[in-house]
Amino acid sequence: MTALVNLDIHIFVLILEKNGQKIPDTPENFAAICSLILRDCLDYYQDSSVSIVFDRHFHKASDREEFDKIIRGLINKSVIISHVDSLVEPAVNTADMVAGSLLWKQTGKDDQFYKIIRPKIVEEKIVNWKQAKKWFVNKKLARTGVNTHPNE
Repeated sequence: MTALVNLDIHIFVLILEKNGQKIPDTPENFAAICSLILRDCLDYYQDSSVSIVFDRHFHKASDREEFDKIIRGLINKSVIISHVDSLVEPAVNTADMVAGSLLWKQTGKDDQFYKIIRPKIVEEKIVNWKQAKKWFVNKKLARTGVNTHPNE
């Protein structure tokens, strides 16, 4: 973990407040959640050629393809997306360690590792799932041409 301090990395954090709600593990929901922080990352880097690597969340290729399609639509950018196995790709394990240190801090267990990575955090965003889902549904409806504000 301390080796991260010497690396030129930028960490973007999304904390999702579920308030006890169950969130179905679907490509649509996962893409909606990921897009909330990806848009900020893309704004920060403002680079025309972007490659995004995800830990292989879905085992079925059709789910990964649906996820990729939704992500591209939500961030409105052509990006290269790959899904890798965390057992094969060490960088994904590093991301898991960062996530674990944030979880430990959030749950009050221990913040020593969070303190190590804190200088590398560019953004730490807390989002309520109900509000995020509402935003996503409205965005989806807007893409289909449906007026999400009928009084306008």
